[in-house]
Amino acid sequence: PAQAANAFEAALRRDPENGPAMLGLGRALVQSQEGAISPQALNLFTGAAQLLPNDPAPVLYLALAASQQKRWADARQLWPEVEKRLPADDPRHAMVAAMLAEAKSPPKADSPKTD
Repeated sequence: PAQAANAFEAALRRDPENGPAMLGLGRALVQSQEGAISPQALNLFTGAAQLLPNDPAPVLYLALAASQQKRWADARQLWPEVEKRLPADDPRHAMVAAMLAEAKSPPKADSPKTD
């Protein structure tokens, strides 16, 4: 992941609006963090989502981050957007449906406490 991150960083220095490089660097950061989506990666995916409006990957990572951080309202908005961007025959449809179902009915332990 470090070599890939260096290559994507170099591409972004040449062209800060390079959506594929933003996505690639974000993915490299997630891989180096064992699947955790850091604030830096989140910013990269946000930028890539704007620059690559038909690519499901940046929005998928934004939705994963919302779910990881238990931001269920955000997750409920993002997972349907991922679904819209996926090709009809994409095998990730099942995962997206499961993640959306979790966001709609989060585990009780993950619900915000009300005092």
